[in-house]
Amino acid sequence: DLYNRTMQDVFTVQQDISTSIASAIAPKLPGAPPSTFADRGTTDDTAYEAFTRANGLIARRGARSLHHALDTLSMAITRDTAFARAYAKMAVAYSLLPLYDPAVSDSALTHGVAMATRAVALDSTLMDAFGARASLENSLFRWRDAERDYRHAVGVNPRDGVSRQGLGENLLIQGRVREGIDQLRNATALDPTSASALAALARVLL
Repeated sequence: DLYNRTMQDVFTVQQDISTSIASAIAPKLPGAPPSTFADRGTTDDTAYEAFTRANGLIARRGARSLHHALDTLSMAITRDTAFARAYAKMAVAYSLLPLYDPAVSDSALTHGVAMATRAVALDSTLMDAFGARASLENSLFRWRDAERDYRHAVGVNPRDGVSRQGLGENLLIQGRVREGIDQLRNATALDPTSASALAALARVLL
């Protein structure tokens, strides 16, 4: 489709385009349904704009970008204290931060769990929040708590390969090798292009 729209509300246009694209390609993707692409999670345009900028910063990685993303997301949740997706994305940023800024490792993990828990309280169907909290709990050696959250994430979207991989690796840590292998096989079947999932399965088989 061609979009000859005025840009009075750039985020409305963005959502319309995202919905159209997602509807067209979703049948070919193993992941989330179209609504995941389209649902902004907030009616505040400024909060949503901050959220989208933070996504880009998180994708860049690095300590500076992640700290900037957290500052940007803090502004988003100040604008909309019920913006569950922003809390979940903060948890993701906190889960990555110790890899690039070890000095804040302990506080990052604690803050990340708090942000993910807030996101879950606001929206119990938010897969990203459960997945992020599970990753943080793994880093805190809370294996059973992490397993519970990975299973919640898989329950929300059974076709998400990332959550399946996380669950599989968590089960391996707990010594439940056969269960872990089964989950990793599921992850690679859901996303055959995932080098990370394929490598994880290869390691355990070796």
